[in-house]
Amino acid sequence: MSTNKSLFKTPELAKRYLEAYDSVLDLWNVPHEALDVHTSFGTTHINSAGPKEKPVLLLLPGFGANSTMWFPNVATLSNQFRVLAIDTIGQPGRSIPDPNQPLLASNSFEWISEVLDHLGLVKAHLAGVSLGGWLALNFAIHCPQRTDRVVMLDPAASFSGMSAAFMWHSLIPFMICPTRAGLINYFRWMTKGYRVEEKWGELMILGILNTHPQPPVRATAFSESDLRSVRAPVMVLIGECSVIYDPRRTHQRAASLIPHAQTEIIPEASHALIAEKPEIVNERMLKFLAEG
Repeated sequence: MSTNKSLFKTPELAKRYLEAYDSVLDLWNVPHEALDVHTSFGTTHINSAGPKEKPVLLLLPGFGANSTMWFPNVATLSNQFRVLAIDTIGQPGRSIPDPNQPLLASNSFEWISEVLDHLGLVKAHLAGVSLGGWLALNFAIHCPQRTDRVVMLDPAASFSGMSAAFMWHSLIPFMICPTRAGLINYFRWMTKGYRVEEKWGELMILGILNTHPQPPVRATAFSESDLRSVRAPVMVLIGECSVIYDPRRTHQRAASLIPHAQTEIIPEASHALIAEKPEIVNERMLKFLAEG
């Protein structure tokens, strides 16, 4: 696949990153196929698994991540769903952004709509981690008629602002001077010392070091009126040890403001809860989605 020079700093760094990408994708351990969907925001790359006749579940990754991150979950989820795991445009991965139409918070629901259109889908379930959780709920707010059920896994912002500690710890390693050592320390702080799968950790580091920064999709807290307007059933799973915000405050606001919300704090889990507690996450997701 061709790479976009506006995303990767050099062809050599692109090659190194995509080799690492494929090594993480190998961790899926289920038959899968790749497809590219052309939208006005660029080419969206999707890794899919599961029977094509099953209900569709769109998976949206976190900031700096891509579809490969679902390796702890995809084998279980694809037993009951046609899983379509997306590389978010503008984030490190195999999607190719259009520099003339950047993906932003304000137009992200249009991008997802275009993806559904090109796949011939009227509606779908959506699940997302961190930024992906915000994208999923934002889509449900703007496109209720195209949303079945929404799963938010330690979602970025959404119900309350990101913590001052998170913003401070992110400033230098992400925004000012990213280095390998700084990023390793940052990710260990984010996961409260939990060591992620080695290949996945390397991919995250290469994604930041090997690419040019793109216009960010900034997750913010939704207004009370927006949250109360959500029609789709929503499940929110929050890591007890998450450092991106106050887990209990986030849990309370989600439970009180979203109609029909199912919310839960996962004990001893950090922001990396899908890898730390995959059995719990998978079981909760399948049970919730099966109710639809």
